Amino acid sequence: AAAAGAQPADAKALLAAHAHWDWRSVARDLLQPWPSVTQENLASAVAACNGSAMYCARLQVHDGRLYVTDYAAIFFDRHYAPARIMPLLATLRRHPALPNLDVVVAANN
Repeated sequence: AAAAGAQPADAKALLAAHAHWDWRSVARDLLQPWPSVTQENLASAVAACNGSAMYCARLQVHDGRLYVTDYAAIFFDRHYAPARIMPLLATLRRHPALPNLDVVVAANN
């Protein structure tokens, strides 16, 4: 039996790998199919959101201001703003020169 508080070897390996994760590489690989986002891409994503039961939102940053449109919110409660909006606002606060952005997000884990 393992000692109290001990982690299995595979958990230690996963934590070690996570400590050196290259998030830029992951984001670049995931975004590779889209060298740019067109109005048609956005319209198609909004249509997919409207036709589903998953949480979907359109996030727009324009001149340092955040605009959020919920298309299919699963629920709205006191945890909504802290969990979804505050990290975005914190990012804008840290990076005020963030370029304008318009993206539709489906949070269907």
